[in-house]
Amino acid sequence: MAMPQRACCRSGLYLVVPCFLVAFLLKTIPPAFSSVAVAGRNQLRVFAPGELGLRRRQWQQGLTSREGEPSGAAVVSKDIGGNLGEALLTGLVAGASVFTFSRFQMAIHRQMWVPPFGAIVLIFAAEAVAAAKQGKIMDVETLLQRAVKTGVGVVGACVLTVGVAQLLGGSPSVLRATGVFLASVWMSLAPASGYFPPAGALCALFIERVVGKGALPGFEYALFPCATGTMLLLIFTRAFTTVLARPFWAIGARSAKS
Repeated sequence: MAMPQRACCRSGLYLVVPCFLVAFLLKTIPPAFSSVAVAGRNQLRVFAPGELGLRRRQWQQGLTSREGEPSGAAVVSKDIGGNLGEALLTGLVAGASVFTFSRFQMAIHRQMWVPPFGAIVLIFAAEAVAAAKQGKIMDVETLLQRAVKTGVGVVGACVLTVGVAQLLGGSPSVLRATGVFLASVWMSLAPASGYFPPAGALCALFIERVVGKGALPGFEYALFPCATGTMLLLIFTRAFTTVLARPFWAIGARSAKS
């Protein structure tokens, strides 16, 4: 009897802790990240529920969408070699980030890589290269905003999916539809969350494990590998872009002079 009780307590802990963290973020982050324009400096912004349509497009624009930027603000553009340079740099950043992620996984001897990370790393690499064109790769405010919105969206969506899967079980069709529904509603309505569609793929992956009746993680799935892996890819893509963009800037500068 001791083992089932211990497992029950552990599952309850995995549910309570993420929910507490999400509730804390919802309570504290929005006031701190309200939009204020100060001397042309970009300030972090959380969109009101009435701006839902804009929030849904936000993930496509990425960190370099100049959100919260005053109209008419000057943006210094850096040439990275045209479309070819941008394509090569994006591919190099994504490939280097995945390689580093894989080596990190080997070092800690734990499975972290999941298929949805392939889409996530391409999104982050494209955003980082777009930021490189503006010379703002490691802008702390925009990086913090991206990390918070993405992290809250991923954790909340995955926690809800795991909870529903444990409660409902049964029909694969119902589980798949419910998981995607809850992920979309959470990312749309949670004030501190951004709309990050790859979170739906992470939820769908968990549901397929339920359908396949394999070994299942508990609520910790939301934190590891989902949130942890997503944040690592965000950091890796920015770090590699910082290093790899320099020769592309040099090539672009030479092309502009000639």
